[in-house]
Amino acid sequence: MQRMQDDGLSSPIFEPKLDIRNGETVIPAFTPLQAADICAYEFFLASKKVLTGALNPDERDHWRWPFKALNMGPLSWGEISRRATRS
Repeated sequence: MQRMQDDGLSSPIFEPKLDIRNGETVIPAFTPLQAADICAYEFFLASKKVLTGALNPDERDHWRWPFKALNMGPLSWGEISRRATRS
């Protein structure tokens, strides 16, 4: 959060992943980002394996099924340095 504030951005707002019931009041879950969470996690796992040589990115048969189910097309595998992310 500090990084976002340092860059002049607003702090993130964390919404519940499950409905919260408080008496008769219901705060509905915010589910759209769950797909993004899953996508990011699967990409993280695959990237780690590709960058360590444990997985050939061209052999899609060896990818985890959630990664394949997301139907991620051609990808550019590599690392981005912290310095490169600063503008």
